[in-house]
Amino acid sequence: MGLLPQLLMNKNEQGFTLIEMMVSLCIFGIIISLTITLSDRLFVQAQEDLFLKQFHEDVLFMQQETMTKQQEHKLVFFTSKGEYKIYINGYSEVVLTRLIPPRWSIQLRTLKKPLEFQFDGQTVQPGKIAFLSPHNTFVVTFPFGKARFYVTKQ
Repeated sequence: MGLLPQLLMNKNEQGFTLIEMMVSLCIFGIIISLTITLSDRLFVQAQEDLFLKQFHEDVLFMQQETMTKQQEHKLVFFTSKGEYKIYINGYSEVVLTRLIPPRWSIQLRTLKKPLEFQFDGQTVQPGKIAFLSPHNTFVVTFPFGKARFYVTKQ
């Protein structure tokens, strides 16, 4: 009999014990659960960042279009549907519709419907609105004057 078969058939090495298997499975389970938890938080944070950036771009677009084209734009929040729309010429034409992410909600705090800008870029009715994500609340403030709006995390 050759050397290799003798090494492979060594009777002292018959496999892993139950305790060794349990320890390795526990470690594997902990690593998997941490990965799932961290990936969910990273996904939610990326979703928050993406939505807030898109909302910021939409409002700046609306303000810029109002100022340059001297055309009335209105941003209307539909809290029950979880969406907002930008209209031109009153409510005759929808420029864009955006859905808020799943499990999010909109709270109109002091902002009156609809959000509008004057032709010089000032907010017609200043106020606040809140976006509630599963983990955070973001309050968007539209101040008096030509100042840009800002978002605070609460």
